[in-house]
Amino acid sequence: MKRTHINIGIVAMVLATIGYSMLSGADQPRRTQQPANPNVDFLGFAKTTMALHETHERRRISEQEFIHRAAQKGAVVLDARSVSKFKLLHIKGAKNLPLPDFTEQDLQKVLPSKETMVLIYCNNNFNDQPVAFPTKTAKAALNVHTFTVLWNYGYKNIYELAPLLDTKTSKLTFEGTQASTTNLQSSSEKLPPAKSLPANVKPANVKPGKQRTGA
Repeated sequence: MKRTHINIGIVAMVLATIGYSMLSGADQPRRTQQPANPNVDFLGFAKTTMALHETHERRRISEQEFIHRAAQKGAVVLDARSVSKFKLLHIKGAKNLPLPDFTEQDLQKVLPSKETMVLIYCNNNFNDQPVAFPTKTAKAALNVHTFTVLWNYGYKNIYELAPLLDTKTSKLTFEGTQASTTNLQSSSEKLPPAKSLPANVKPANVKPGKQRTGA
C-alpha cells in the first residue's frame, strides 16, 4: 500500500510539472525549425565581412587619393544611396544604383567589368547635410554593406572614401538640387584663381606665326 501511495505521488508531481510547462509556454511563440532558403545566407555574409576586415582597412583612402583615382580612365564613383537622396546631392560624376537594387544584371550596367575600379562613399562621409546625407549608426554604415556586397558579386577593385568631411570645405565637387552657391563651393571656386595682367597693361595682339615678345 505504501508503494502505491509513492507511485501516485510521483505521477502527480510529473503531471503537475507538465501542466506548469504547458501553461508557462502557452504565451510563447512556437520555435520550429524553418526550412532552409537557398537565397539567404546570413552566415556566409557574416564570414565574408569578417574575412574582408584587413582588406577593407587598406582600401579606405584619403579625400585626395579618392579624387586622384576617380579621375583615372574607366574608374566609376558609385553612390549606393536611394534615388531621392542622390538627386538632392552627390559627388559630381557619380553613378547611382541603390544597394537594394544590386543584382548581377544591374551591376553590369553600371560597372563594365569585374576589374573596374569602384570608388564608394555614403551618408556617413559628410556631416553638414542631414537631409541629403543623414548619418546612420556606425555599425550600419552603408559603406560597410556596399563594400561586402560588391565583393560577393566579384568586384574586388573597390576603394572607399575614408574621412568624415564638410561639403562646404571639401575638395570634392558636388551636384544636385541642393548644390547651390549658398551652401557649397562651385567647382570654379575650388580651382586656383587665374592670373590676370596689371590694370595698366593691355594684352598684345599676336598674329599667327608671330611670337609675343616681352613679358
